[in-house]
Amino acid sequence: MRNPEVAVLDACAELGVAFVAFSPLARGFLTGTLTSIDFAPGDIRIPMPRFQEPNFSHNLKLAERFNAIAADLGIAPAQLSLAWVPARAPHIIAIPGTRSIAHLEENVGAATITLSDETIAAVDAIFTPGAVAGTRYAPAVQAQIDTELLPEETEQA
Repeated sequence: MRNPEVAVLDACAELGVAFVAFSPLARGFLTGTLTSIDFAPGDIRIPMPRFQEPNFSHNLKLAERFNAIAADLGIAPAQLSLAWVPARAPHIIAIPGTRSIAHLEENVGAATITLSDETIAAVDAIFTPGAVAGTRYAPAVQAQIDTELLPEETEQA
């Protein structure tokens, strides 16, 4: 989830270029709608270690803490995620996917949300490096990806 913080975000800032954060809703974890791993056949999350037990249950507890912050703010969890990502630095742009007009409208609403430093810190405290259980991709796929790894991913790879 926070791999770009290893070096990419600093490099982008130094070069004066934007960083486009894909999957800012953590493949559904940060939408408040994911409660089980009962995915439809063919769902891309099925082989991902973060969506397999025991990792899924661990990560769902993190999402529940995140959802509580959104509820306290009176916004949707997806809006909190989409407001938090660019709040990290002005050169970060979130690019969420969506399957419905209602979700698109909810996502667009995030652009009007300004988070307090306390809220940003509360989200940061949930998703510290290493807090999310399981690697982003299965080992065979991760081996094909040229990106920075967090220390715990290097150990698992």
